[in-house]
Amino acid sequence: MMKAPWHIKLLVIAWLPTSLFALWVFSTLESDEYLLRQQFVDFLDEQYVQELWQPIIRDRSISERLSIVYITEDDCSCNQVVQRHLMSLVKIDGAKLYRIQANDLPVPMPAIPTLVMVSEGELIYFGAFGFGQACINNGLVNWTEQQANQSLKQFWLNTSVNGCFCYPKEQ
Repeated sequence: MMKAPWHIKLLVIAWLPTSLFALWVFSTLESDEYLLRQQFVDFLDEQYVQELWQPIIRDRSISERLSIVYITEDDCSCNQVVQRHLMSLVKIDGAKLYRIQANDLPVPMPAIPTLVMVSEGELIYFGAFGFGQACINNGLVNWTEQQANQSLKQFWLNTSVNGCFCYPKEQ
């Protein structure tokens, strides 16, 4: 019987604790529905979300070809989960990133992190990111590039999602 080389043994010894640690980290992250609290049920309605965000877009002069508004709280562990997706979106030609703390907004957010995207002053996306349909095969990035390049925009409301979310303190 042939013995395994020392580097294979070392690899297995290092792999096992690393895998267990990664499993522990992901199991401690908050995983729940984006719209956990009943008070945010209006965020299932596209018209409500559009009307809520239009004054914010106008007041903050968000009008670039593509504006990516990342709503967060510094102490939310779920921010790490979405970083890869956020960096992919920021690489889109003409994109500008706005990082906003949830408590700096005039309206409460259902969950953190939240992504809001605006193309030429028009709201095109609101909701969760890094989970579900938006995550598959770079779906959100491809869809966003398409929206930024066409004159007739579509709105994607992505609030019926399960994933890693933190819930802002009641305002």
